[in-house]
Amino acid sequence: MAKRSADVAAEKVKEAVVIPVEEVDLAKFSVKQRGKDNDKPFFYASYDHQQMVLNLTTEKWFRIAFAIERDPERPDQKMHSFNVSVEVDAEVANAIQKIEDVAKEIVLAAIPKAKWMDSVRQSGSYDPVFRAKLVVKAQNEAHLSACTVREFGKAPVRGIVGDQVLVPLLQANKGFADAKVKLGVALASVYTMNGKFDECIAGVTWRITNLMADLAENTSRTYPDIFANEEFPAQ
Repeated sequence: MAKRSADVAAEKVKEAVVIPVEEVDLAKFSVKQRGKDNDKPFFYASYDHQQMVLNLTTEKWFRIAFAIERDPERPDQKMHSFNVSVEVDAEVANAIQKIEDVAKEIVLAAIPKAKWMDSVRQSGSYDPVFRAKLVVKAQNEAHLSACTVREFGKAPVRGIVGDQVLVPLLQANKGFADAKVKLGVALASVYTMNGKFDECIAGVTWRITNLMADLAENTSRTYPDIFANEEFPAQ
């Protein structure tokens, strides 16, 4: 065991290459089928022969559209995450869509009846909303999302990983709803899974590598008693 620990300590750590989303070259992006997983085709995505990691906010801030929600946790679950929905602009939405269209074409060629789920969705005239996973529990600590959070009127807290610090912050600040945010993401997987009616659902999972959140002022709404001076009709 001592030798194994020494080997692990001596393991070389390679820093991921982070690409500004506006500089993505789709010619370097590929999705290939690599055998099967639970009787379904397994797909592997890479960018220039390594994992795709993007900075979505090199020169701008976006907004967390809805309170960050925690996925239900199972006792045997090796990874646990939160769903984060971020309003993005048309430029970033189109860049993500083009990346996912490459994956979609490969998956639907192998599973024609699969229902594809886009990571970016738009409703009417509202801004596009991009959905990614904020990882707070993982066997590999490198997969944990690293967060920097500034509560309104306070100094920023950097290097937040795991749920012991992050969960209380989320609970105290309405799930970071309406916060300004900067975001780095990694293409974690091209997934296929069974839906409610045994249909095959497919899409791309984006894992948040870095999140920088500037939280809105924590206010609550009160409602005046508009009937304070109203009289009841005579009986």
